[in-house]
Amino acid sequence: MADHLTAHGLILKMLTGPLRGINDLTGPGKLLFAFFAAMAETERENIRASTREGLDTAARKGEHGGTEVIGMTAGTAKPASSVSRVI
Repeated sequence: MADHLTAHGLILKMLTGPLRGINDLTGPGKLLFAFFAAMAETERENIRASTREGLDTAARKGEHGGTEVIGMTAGTAKPASSVSRVI
């Protein structure tokens, strides 16, 4: 993932803290960038798994995830056959 981001011109430059100024993509900076990219990818997968688990649990309870359609309140939804499509 770090190689993909670097190939698209994204670089990591530490602006503050004890590693301030590191932006060398051939040495420690490249290792640090790869580490942060791996951690971000792992966190993304954890969030996806937790969200999926929560949605599955809600579905088993008969609840539905997601946001309510704007302009509709509970009990006012129309059958799909009576709703006109705007293209």
